[in-house]
Amino acid sequence: MTGGCWEKNFRLAYDLNNDNNFGQNCGQADHDEASFGLSWFVCQTPNNITLYGANSQQIAQEQNFAQNGWIKYALIVDFFANNNQGSISVYTKNLGNNGSWVAVPSMQNINAGFDVNSNGANNPYNLNGIMLKHEAENNSTFDNLSFIVLNYQDLSDVFVCQTNNLVIGQFVNGATYKWNTGETTPTINVSKSGLYYFDINFDDITLVRDSINVTIEKTTVTLGNDTSICQDDYFTINLDTTYEDYLWNDGDKNSYKEIHNEGEYFFTAKKLACNIKSDILIVSRTLIPRIIEPMKDTLICENSPLVLSINADGNDGLIWHNFHTDTFTTVSTGGTYWVKAFNKCGEVIDSVKVSSENCDCYDFIPNVFTPNGDGVNDNFSFQSNCIPSNYYNLKVYDRWGTKLFDSYNHEEKWDGMYKGKLCPTGVYSYILQVQYKHDKEKQSISRRIKIIH
Repeated sequence: MTGGCWEKNFRLAYDLNNDNNFGQNCGQADHDEASFGLSWFVCQTPNNITLYGANSQQIAQEQNFAQNGWIKYALIVDFFANNNQGSISVYTKNLGNNGSWVAVPSMQNINAGFDVNSNGANNPYNLNGIMLKHEAENNSTFDNLSFIVLNYQDLSDVFVCQTNNLVIGQFVNGATYKWNTGETTPTINVSKSGLYYFDINFDDITLVRDSINVTIEKTTVTLGNDTSICQDDYFTINLDTTYEDYLWNDGDKNSYKEIHNEGEYFFTAKKLACNIKSDILIVSRTLIPRIIEPMKDTLICENSPLVLSINADGNDGLIWHNFHTDTFTTVSTGGTYWVKAFNKCGEVIDSVKVSSENCDCYDFIPNVFTPNGDGVNDNFSFQSNCIPSNYYNLKVYDRWGTKLFDSYNHEEKWDGMYKGKLCPTGVYSYILQVQYKHDKEKQSISRRIKIIH
């Protein structure tokens, strides 16, 4: 549609005797043929309706008539073609008003004055490709010979700030519509930018298509999901370069932002008549994981299970030497074992050395000894194939409860002496406390020993 400027022409050729040479003799010596036409012209001002007779001669014209809206014409024709007489009445109806037919004042009951003897070259019967052949008797009336014209200004392209209720199009009573969105209403709601166009139909006639280019500028901008950065890392936010008057919350006026530190970030800007505002982006700092309590080297008995566990924070995941991913794992043999705690910024490793030994200890404590200096069984001592590395204490008492011997050295032996004198033959008691390196608690043994001279 260009400029809202229209010209519509209509020519009626009439053949009474139906001699099958209609059009060949139209406007020549066949008194049973006649023609007339109607023209509608709209282009701002002046607007006019013109009635044409033979030789395309203007019979009547009405200026500035019904210049707004959709117009439908009724052509009432009553004439005798064979005696070159007839009358034409022109009526219009403004569909927007949905009213009755209104006669065009200067075009009622006009004597057509068809000159059927005029030269055919000067009396075209088919103007602009529209021709109607109608067989009729005398006094025939051609009623509602109608066509549609449009006084229509182009729909302008639309630029608006963000809205949820933008309506485009216009309503014309009696017309049907088909938008490229599939909708068939005169107006539609749009919520996004794009090219919208529609076809207008009236009385089964498809008129010229119109289009509207819609630009909806978003007034709210998202900066993305909240995020975190690693130590010494940064990232850049690039904004729409068509914005103006950028202002970040820290006073920066650039169209981009380098994020080096944790905190909150947002901006405002303008685009034409729109005020642009962003959401808030929260940036946090992520450090590499940290081992809270390192694992300690330890000793286990052979084939005895040991549970290793890690105490760390700031990690996104764990992986052990055996590819397990739990916070603990189990070992049963000696060796060096490790676990790795990691996140997107790095990793930390904790390791432990596990020693194993044979924990089957065989203890021997004699129940008699002979401290007589003959070199045989002269001393009383604790004997074992295991070393009591965690704790050892041996105490010896006489029958009255006097403590005769007290040692914390498992290699030290009692020679039966007390204050420089050899204890007499008799029965004595002892208490032994021992803890091997694989024991969780002390073992306590209370028995009697006999001295014989």
